[in-house]
Amino acid sequence: MLTAGRTARNSLRRAFSVARVLRNVESPSPTAPVFGQQEVHGLPESRGRQRPMIGTLVLRQRGAPPALQELNQRVHALAEVTEKEEVQPPELYYTERDLSTFYQDVLANPFEGEEELRVNDKAMRAAQAAEDSLLVQSMYERFNVDGASSTAGERSTEGHRPVQVILSRLESIVSRLEGAQRISSSETANEEQANFPVSILTMRECEALVRVSAKAKDAHSAELTLQLMKRTGLPIPDAALTSVLQLYGRMGNTAAADRFVSTFVTGSPNEDQRHWHIQAHLKSTAPDLIPLSALDVLHSYESSNVPAPMESYTSVISALFHRPSSIARGQAWDLFSHMRYVAHPDPSVPLYTLMIKACGFPLKSSLTSEPERALDLWTEMTVDHGLTPTVASYNAVILACARAGTKEFVGEAFRIARQMLDSHRDATGQSAYHPDRKTFCALLEGAKRIGDLGRVRWILAEMTRNREGLESLTAPVDAEVDDEVMMHVFNAYATYDPPFRRAKTVVLDENSPVAKARKPDSHTSIVEPDAASQEVSTEHSTTNVVQREDVKFAHIPPQTNNEVLQEVKFLFQSIRDSQSSTGKFRHVEITPRLVTAYLSVFYNHASLRTSRDAFNTIFEEVEVTPRPARAYVEALERCAHARKRGASGAERKFALEWAEELWKEWTPIEAGGVYPGTSKRVEARVLERANAAMIRVYTLNEDVDRALGVVRTFADRYPPRSVQQALPKPSLRSSRTVLGVGHTSIDRPLVRMTGALEVPDDYVPPLLLFKDLELLHHRLVMYGRSKDIAYLKWLAKAYEWALRVRRDESGKAVPAKASSALAPVAANLEA
Repeated sequence: MLTAGRTARNSLRRAFSVARVLRNVESPSPTAPVFGQQEVHGLPESRGRQRPMIGTLVLRQRGAPPALQELNQRVHALAEVTEKEEVQPPELYYTERDLSTFYQDVLANPFEGEEELRVNDKAMRAAQAAEDSLLVQSMYERFNVDGASSTAGERSTEGHRPVQVILSRLESIVSRLEGAQRISSSETANEEQANFPVSILTMRECEALVRVSAKAKDAHSAELTLQLMKRTGLPIPDAALTSVLQLYGRMGNTAAADRFVSTFVTGSPNEDQRHWHIQAHLKSTAPDLIPLSALDVLHSYESSNVPAPMESYTSVISALFHRPSSIARGQAWDLFSHMRYVAHPDPSVPLYTLMIKACGFPLKSSLTSEPERALDLWTEMTVDHGLTPTVASYNAVILACARAGTKEFVGEAFRIARQMLDSHRDATGQSAYHPDRKTFCALLEGAKRIGDLGRVRWILAEMTRNREGLESLTAPVDAEVDDEVMMHVFNAYATYDPPFRRAKTVVLDENSPVAKARKPDSHTSIVEPDAASQEVSTEHSTTNVVQREDVKFAHIPPQTNNEVLQEVKFLFQSIRDSQSSTGKFRHVEITPRLVTAYLSVFYNHASLRTSRDAFNTIFEEVEVTPRPARAYVEALERCAHARKRGASGAERKFALEWAEELWKEWTPIEAGGVYPGTSKRVEARVLERANAAMIRVYTLNEDVDRALGVVRTFADRYPPRSVQQALPKPSLRSSRTVLGVGHTSIDRPLVRMTGALEVPDDYVPPLLLFKDLELLHHRLVMYGRSKDIAYLKWLAKAYEWALRVRRDESGKAVPAKASSALAPVAANLEA
C-alpha cells in the first residue's frame, strides 16, 4: 500500500515540474522590431509587468501584412491570459492518514453492508406492517355497518377480530352479487357472463388482509381472502400466495400446504413457494425420523424441471445431518452431490459451511472427523469459486481440523484461525472477522486432544480478559464462557501429562558425591538481578498470576498432579460462586456433562480413594441428580485400570470394592435400557464398555469365576444370533436421489458420494470381542481351565462371525421399491 502511494506521489510531482518548465518558456511578444530593424528588448522594457519574461527575444515588425499583425495580437493576448491564470501548484505530500483514507475502499470490510441491509429490511417490514394495520382499520370502520364497538384494547385481546368482521361483510356482499349475476345471466342467456361491475376492494387492501392474517397465524382468514379475490375476478399476486404458504410451512401443516398448492397456485410455483412447500413437510417430520415426504416433494419438483431453490436443499441437508442416523448422514452427502448435478452446480457459502461442519461434527461417536474432505471443500469455496467466507465458515473448517486429534491438523486449525484474524484487516488495523464462542470451542477441541494445556489456559484467559481502547476493536463477539467451554477445559486438564513425576525422583544423601558436587560454592558470588529483570518479574506476577488462598495460576502450566487438581478445584469453585453473581463464569450452567468432565480430572490425576470421594459427594453438592450413565461407565473404567501397589494389591482391592458399589447402581440402568431421568435409550457401545470394565476388575483381583459370570450373563442377554440378524436395507439409500422413476423394480441413484458399505450400521447389538476378554483368557490359561478357555474362545469367535455375516448381508440386501411422489404436486406441475 505504501509503495503504491509513493509511486503515485512521484508521478504527480514529475507532471507538475514539466508543466512549470513549459510555462517559463513564454510566447513571443507582439512588440517586436520590424524586418530589417531588429532590436532586443530585455528587462527594462518588461518592468511594468508583474513577472519579467526571462530569456525571450521579441520581434517587432513595421508595415507587416494584416494577417501577420492579427497573429501577433492573438499571441500577445494568449500570453497575457496565461500570465493572469498562472497558479502555483500545491505541494504534493501524502501522510499515512491520507493513504489510509485513500485505500479504505480497497480493504473495506466485506460484511459492513450486511448489517445495514438487515436494519433497512427490518425497518421496511415494520413500516409495511404499520401501513397494513391502518388499511385494515379503515376497512373495518367502513364495513362495520352494525356499529359494533371494538376498541384498541378489545382488538389486542381478541387478536384479528377486525379481519373476521371485514371478511364476513365481504362474504355477504359477494354472495349477493353472485346471485344478482346469476339472475342477469339467466335473463340474457345469449350474452357472455360479465365480471362484477363494481370493485369491492383494491389489490392493496386484499394484500393487507392476507399479511395481517398471516402475521396473526390465522390461515383460515388468509385463505378466505384469497378465495374472495378469486371469486371477484381479482388477480392473486404471488406475494399473497407466498405469505400463506410461509404460514403453512412454519406450522408444518402438510395437508393444507399440498391442498393450497393444488388449488391456488396455477402453473409452476415460484422459488419461494417451492421452498415453503418443502419446509411444511420438513417441519412436520419428527426430529428422530428421516424426512421422507420432504424428499418426495423435492424430487418431484426436479422431475417437473422446476428444481427447488438452493435454500431448500440446504434445509433438507441440514435436517438429514441432525438426524441420529448414519443412513441420514450418507443420504445428506448423496443429496449434496445430486443437487450439484441436476439443480445448482455452484453451492452457496451457507451450504459449503454446512458440509464443512459435517466433516468435523459427526453426531455418532463411532464416526471420525474428515479434515481432508473439509479442506478440499474449503479450497473449492475460497480459491476455485472465490467466495468470501464467513465467521461460521472459518469455525467449521477449524473444528473439522481440530477434531482430527493429530498435531498436524490441530496446528492447521490454529493457522486458519490466525489467518482469519490477521489476513483480513483494513487500513486502520481492524479485522473483518471477530471470533465468537464457537471459534474458541473449536480451538479448545483441538488443544485438549493433543494435551496442550498451555494453549487451553491461554484461550480461557483471552475469553475472560477485559479489553479497553484499541483492543476492543478486535474483541470477540458473543464469547461468554459457558458449560461447553469449561467442559473442554476440564477435559484438557484430564489429558494433560505433568512433566514432574514424584515416583521418578531420586533422593540423594547429603554426604553423597553427587550432592556435594551440586552444592553451591561459598566463594561464588550471587549476581543481583538488574532493573529490567525485576520489571519483567513484577509484570508476570501481576498479570499472569491469579491468586486465591493458596492457589496460584502462574504463566506456566502446572508441573505436578497436585497442582493440576488445585487449579481444577479452584475453577469449579469459581463456577459455583458465580451462579448467583456477575462473575466471569456467570453463564456457566452446572450440567451432568460438566460434572462428569470435572470428575475425569480426578480419574487421571488423583488417587482412587480421592476419586471415589469426589464421585460420591459432587452430584449432591451441586444438586445434579440422578447421576448420568456416562459417570458410572467412566468410574468403572477407572477401577478397571487400578495399579497394583505393594504385595497386597491394596489399590486393586479398593477398586473392587468401589466397582461392586457402582455395579449395583448400574444393573437397573442396563436392565431398563434408558438413561436415568430420560426416555433416551442407552447405546450398545456404552453397555459394552461397562461390562468389559467389570470383567477386567474381577480379573485383576484374581476372581475369574465372577468374571465368567458377568460374561455368561452378557451372552444370555445379548446372544450372538441377535448380532447376525441384519435389518432390511431402506430404499432411501438407493432411490431417493434419482431424477425420475425407472421401469425396473429397483431404482438406481443418479450420483452418490457414499457407497453401500461406507455407511456404518447404527443398530448393531452389544457384543464382546477378544480384546475385551483377553486379560480373562490369560488368567484362565495360567490356571489351566481348558473348558472355560474353550467357551471364551467360542463366544469371541461367535460374535466376530455374526458381525461379519451381518456386514455381508447388509451389502447384498435389496432395497424395497421407492414410494411415488405426492400425487397432487405431480398433477399440478404436469398441468
